Amino acid sequence: ILVCSAGIAGPTYSTWDYPVEEWSKVFNVNVNGVFYCNKYVVKTMRENGYGRIINIASIAGKEGNPNAPAYSASKAAVIGLTKSLGKETADQDIAVNCITPATAKNVIIRDRREWATRRAYTHPRAPRIATSAIMTNARASKSMVTEIKPPLPWQL
Repeated sequence: ILVCSAGIAGPTYSTWDYPVEEWSKVFNVNVNGVFYCNKYVVKTMRENGYGRIINIASIAGKEGNPNAPAYSASKAAVIGLTKSLGKETADQDIAVNCITPATAKNVIIRDRREWATRRAYTHPRAPRIATSAIMTNARASKSMVTEIKPPLPWQL
C-alpha cells in the first residue's frame, strides 16, 4: 500500500505575478514527488500482482484557490496522474485512487495570510474524513471510484 501525500503551498501571488522559480518548486514537490513514488512503487506492485495506491490531492485541484495558482494546478495534476495510472492498471489487482480533502488549518498554511481567504473552504473534520477515506481505499476492491471528494462545509 502506498499513501502518497506530498505538498507545499508555495507563496501567495496572483497568477500574473507568480514567480516562475516558485512555480517550479511547487510542481517539483507536489507533482514530481507523487509521480516518482507512483512510478517506482507500481513496478513492484505489478510484479506482485497486487497493490493499492492512494494519492492525496486537494479540493484546490478541483475548485482552484485564489492566489494559489501553482498549488491548485499541481493538485489538479495529481488528480490527472491518478486517473491515468488507474486506467493503466485497471486489468490488474492494483487500485489507484485519489482523495481531495477540503482545506484544513495545518502546518502548510498555519501561519500564512491566505488562511483568511481559504477559511471559507475549510471543512472542520477534513483530517478525520481524509483518514477514513484513506483506510477505505487501502482495503478497496477494484470496483472503487478513482476519487473521493469530501463534502464542502456548505454541502453538509
